[in-house]
Amino acid sequence: MKKRQSLILVMSSMIASCLNAQESTDDWVGYWINGIEFTKDQNSYPKVVDTYNTAIRILTPDQISLQLNLVNERGDLYVKMLDFDHAIKDYSYVLNHPQANQEQKMEALWGRSKAYLATGRIQDFEKDSQELEKLQSLITPIA
Repeated sequence: MKKRQSLILVMSSMIASCLNAQESTDDWVGYWINGIEFTKDQNSYPKVVDTYNTAIRILTPDQISLQLNLVNERGDLYVKMLDFDHAIKDYSYVLNHPQANQEQKMEALWGRSKAYLATGRIQDFEKDSQELEKLQSLITPIA
């Protein structure tokens, strides 16, 4: 497992070097895949945050939906790392973004409410839970 992760990291570094640090907007996929691979090992979480940061950074404004999805995923990672302040910041970014869709907002509310609960911020947790219920009530179940 570690050998595979190291190989992926080396390959990513080589690709970035070959591109002379000029990443295309499609390169976010490679960083995202690396991030997913590294999440299997808790010791690699800081590397995962770095890969998500790079993937988010190289996306263009017309790829905002992808960016918001990655920010939510990075928030999930921060929760796993017990870094609730950064998680809350990521989820709040998504919730406050004017182009966030309903699904992205629901995911961000769910994550942020967990982070609030973990930090003892009960009133904030209850507020997010109520907002989540409102959003869920707008969803039409598939029969």
